[in-house]
Amino acid sequence: MQKDAIALRAEFQRAHFQEKPMPEYDDRLVLDFSLPVVGDPEARLAAMKAKPETVRVKEWRETQGLPKLHDEAGEKFLVPSVGGRAVRSLDDVESPLVA
Repeated sequence: MQKDAIALRAEFQRAHFQEKPMPEYDDRLVLDFSLPVVGDPEARLAAMKAKPETVRVKEWRETQGLPKLHDEAGEKFLVPSVGGRAVRSLDDVESPLVA
């Protein structure tokens, strides 16, 4: 369903740009598009690995095939450690720029 919605929106935009601004440049220009990969588990995992702090705990567990958490712990995000140590707040981090 989501893939169909993306395709419809892309086709609408393609038709609009083909009709309005493209003839101002050259009548021979033809605008085309390719749909993004939707539902590719390997691409999703690669994106999750690239920025793990943008993915909720429940999504990581789902990807790993683990059972759902029934409390709000699944709604939290992973926070990377700063300088190899865990901090509760950015106020706890000593900045080399501050004298």
